[in-house]
Amino acid sequence: MELFRDPIPELKRQVGVELARAMSDASVTDLVEILEIDPPRVSDLKRCKLQRYSFETLIRYAHRLGSCATISFGAPAFKPATRSGPRAGTLLEGRDLDGQGSAPPKPALKKVDATF
Repeated sequence: MELFRDPIPELKRQVGVELARAMSDASVTDLVEILEIDPPRVSDLKRCKLQRYSFETLIRYAHRLGSCATISFGAPAFKPATRSGPRAGTLLEGRDLDGQGSAPPKPALKKVDATF
């Protein structure tokens, strides 16, 4: 059972869309020089084929193309799944490990912006 969805694939998709947009008017020759990659990799990026690239690499390419990336942290847009079994109460808000009483309050998430 999946407890949390991995956010990286969606973040990569978002960066890939922005990269494709930023690359649309440039020639492959210019992009090869700017991004320091081979022409087939430029083609992959233009078509949002991102399997070969890490999120970090895509951010670097966006930066080289003059784009600014901002990352914000906050509460997820979905409610995490709960566990079943011996530690069933561990992810239930307001419950301790036995499912009784009240757990310590969760620390508030701070919004952090990182601009490149």
